Amino acid sequence: MENIYERKTATREGLCFVCSKFSTEVLKSKQDWFYCCLSHLNDRSFCKPVEEPVTIPVELKSEEQPSKEKEEPKADEKQTDSEKSKDKDKSKDADKKDSKDNIPKQPVNETVKPPTIPRRVILHSSFFYMRESQARKKMQAAKDASRLQTLSFPTVPSNTPGQ
Repeated sequence: MENIYERKTATREGLCFVCSKFSTEVLKSKQDWFYCCLSHLNDRSFCKPVEEPVTIPVELKSEEQPSKEKEEPKADEKQTDSEKSKDKDKSKDADKKDSKDNIPKQPVNETVKPPTIPRRVILHSSFFYMRESQARKKMQAAKDASRLQTLSFPTVPSNTPGQ
């Protein structure tokens, strides 16, 4: 059995494999399928999303673009050490005053995106073991049923013993 399941939506509701609530979401692999709640698909202790291969477009560098390495530093950037230290002290004092005056503002219109539900997942090892053992039991029950059908008992004797 392969431990990669794909999420599908069913037309009928079925009981979730984990919590036995009704759900229309189905996890399906090549040999196995079961109903599962959306809440379990977001749970990292139940399953992990499969990383889909992402193709990254390759950008070609054109020779017409100027390279930043070849540019010479400007005269404004050349300052002495004493001037740099004075600028740093001034900026620190200004930052302290600004932090006392300004109250941190909380964004008003912050939209929270709901967590995306992965399309392909890998089950946690304990849940996958449960699925494997359940599949083994089904296969064993089917073999036992076929053996019982092909099993033939001896016929009952037609004559009575002792005659």
